[in-house]
Amino acid sequence: MDNESTLQFSVTLWPGIALPEPEVARWKPINSTTVAEVREKFADTTGPVSAAARSGWHWRGHAPLPELWVLHELRDADLRDDQALTALLDRYGWIPHDRVAADADAFHQPIPLFDRDPSAELPVPGPDEHLNRARVYLTAAQALAAIWADAAQGKPVSKAAWRFFAAWINAGLRSVTAYVRQADEDPNEPSLADFGRQVDLFSGACVQLYNLVCEGHWARVCKNCGRPFPYQRGAAKHRQFRIDSVYCSVACGNAYRQREHRRTLRAKKNRGQL
Repeated sequence: MDNESTLQFSVTLWPGIALPEPEVARWKPINSTTVAEVREKFADTTGPVSAAARSGWHWRGHAPLPELWVLHELRDADLRDDQALTALLDRYGWIPHDRVAADADAFHQPIPLFDRDPSAELPVPGPDEHLNRARVYLTAAQALAAIWADAAQGKPVSKAAWRFFAAWINAGLRSVTAYVRQADEDPNEPSLADFGRQVDLFSGACVQLYNLVCEGHWARVCKNCGRPFPYQRGAAKHRQFRIDSVYCSVACGNAYRQREHRRTLRAKKNRGQL
């Protein structure tokens, strides 16, 4: 792959510069003994706060996603496994109840099937089913990342795939706006500003994907795990990326070298050199 050439994507970006990655709103499941307490706390609050409280989730503040989260933790997640999906949401963020109605246009763009398991199709969201709703959006995010990876490796991507990409990533970027909160407001408490902008897990993933397209890096395949990646995770300083690595992360590089060292020792032992 010629890294000196210009990578072309079949989309136009605005504003055409990398976006600061937002901190994602986080909630945590609560057990039945504390649901009443949360309901009482948000009794006079309308919108996502009370809806989340009624469904048994409580506020945990904001936290940024790990670097290249869409290509690591999300890509590796088995979204068909309810336990794995719950753990993913508990650790990184949530998908609010009102996204489905707001993103109705995106649902007219079905997921394009590559040469992969047909079970990757988007599941149909059920009413008030948090896990199923999250599964819809995070499956879409996985598909967006797959489209980026194909294009960034110079593979052909269909017009249908780009239509899907534009519709769904725009749905995710819609909530990434400027906002204002009071200077003396507790950052660990939910506020109307927080829920007005609804920077949820899907939106955070879409910002990462937008930046990948904007920065125009070629993707290579990790020599250890086979993951497509644009630069080594954890090696960027001030958005100056190391793009010459053959490993997607320092951990993968260490794992590969350790495995090769063990293989070399076994070979020497078999030849009687040890």
